[in-house]
Amino acid sequence: MNIPIFGYSAKVSPASSGPAQFFPISRDLLNPFIYNTPSNVTEQYTECLKQLELGTPITLCETFKTIKRIVTASTKAASENNSIENFFVFYILSSGLIDDLSDLLTILDSSWDTFPLQVHVINLSGPNLNTEDLDTMRFQEQTMKINLHRAGWLQYNVHYYDRIKFKYGNDDDAIDQALVQLSE
Repeated sequence: MNIPIFGYSAKVSPASSGPAQFFPISRDLLNPFIYNTPSNVTEQYTECLKQLELGTPITLCETFKTIKRIVTASTKAASENNSIENFFVFYILSSGLIDDLSDLLTILDSSWDTFPLQVHVINLSGPNLNTEDLDTMRFQEQTMKINLHRAGWLQYNVHYYDRIKFKYGNDDDAIDQALVQLSE
């Protein structure tokens, strides 16, 4: 099975004047899909990272707007064709910083509540980032309210990689297994 994997907030070429806010790691805008095997995903991700320069600001609004367009188009097509609707799960690997957090929370209006979609933000920040700087914590606080009061289910989730590592110690196989369980 092929899956699309996207990046955000990075310069995709040396000639870029600023960071691209949403780009496929396949580096092919017309075909963002890559074959879904751990070795291939790792290879594609590694090759993409070699060609990127991480950029600031770190923004997610464009990523979420694109997610909304994808889900809306898919849901509409399924409805028009009387076919089975897809369910989408998006994983966002985060440094812990979200520079457009207030704008992001504004675009997560009630129109998102009925989408067949779940968002998982994986916070990869290290211990050198102060807790008060963790925008993903504020994202979690605000989206938990949305989960409880509007959506009625865990549509938005934040996971902390260091907690996953702490729970499983230095057992790489157990950590890998825990991350696989997140995706199921």
